[in-house]
Amino acid sequence: MLFNVCVSRRVSLAVVASLLIVSAVLQPAVADQIVPTYIYGIGDANRIWQTDPVPGQQSFAISYSTGITGTSNAVAFDRNREQLLFLSQSNDLYVWNKSLGDAPGAFQMVTTGSALGISSVPVFNAAYYQNSFWFFKEATNELVKATLDYTTPALPSLSGTTSYTTTGPTPSNYNGFGDIAINENTGTLYAATSTGLFYTLDLSSPSTSYNEILPFGSNISLQIAFNQDYSILYGHNYASGQWYSINTTTGTPTDLNFATIVPGTGFGFRDLGGASSISAAIVPEIDPSLCGSAIALLLGALGLIERRRLAPVTA
Repeated sequence: MLFNVCVSRRVSLAVVASLLIVSAVLQPAVADQIVPTYIYGIGDANRIWQTDPVPGQQSFAISYSTGITGTSNAVAFDRNREQLLFLSQSNDLYVWNKSLGDAPGAFQMVTTGSALGISSVPVFNAAYYQNSFWFFKEATNELVKATLDYTTPALPSLSGTTSYTTTGPTPSNYNGFGDIAINENTGTLYAATSTGLFYTLDLSSPSTSYNEILPFGSNISLQIAFNQDYSILYGHNYASGQWYSINTTTGTPTDLNFATIVPGTGFGFRDLGGASSISAAIVPEIDPSLCGSAIALLLGALGLIERRRLAPVTA
């Protein structure tokens, strides 16, 4: 009787050990996760498009038709409130509340171009930072911070504007755009001009922090925007629809072999805003080789049970 109990214990321990190994193999594994980076741009027909430029999952689709006329530009995305801001052809500032989709009130005018201090000359660049809509007046070194008031969260209003005259580029008419993007973690503004310049400004002292990385004529004209964690600066060529990643230290673009031509236009996006982040799901991952080993061990344990069961028991 004692002998039979010992056999049962050995068999039970073997089964338990095998099941624990199988369980460990089947545990969810945290693999490298690819998080979608939905960057918003506006096309020639005043439609807002959503693009994921990440290699391996590149896609783009229409998100919203504004219904306004003319050619809009100067797109900036407030990722915290999920609001897209941009300027119409007459330089009026509009907001689209992404979370409201096509619901009434999702798209409204915030303020006029005259209130922003913009003349009839179009503005071709913009970025969002610290509750403000930032832009350069075209072909000047005047950087404007348009501070927004959020007493009514769904429809911000203009609180006031502040202008900074930067020390570069020289001459100032080299400062045609192109686009700007702001890294909210560092407060650094990156500028890519239509004249081939690539430079930065420290927004804690924008008037005195001009840092030229690439000189006049060194680069193609790009629309730019950061991904969701500011680790990648993306560039987009309106003329070809081509997408790039940009080295923020050297300004060098790397072709991503991805182009977004807006249907019916033959061009890409007129301007880009920032990114919207979506959390990646953790998918259970099984290593086939480990699974095979665990199954073999389990079968071996079952074989041990069978042999023990059939073995003659002697006193």
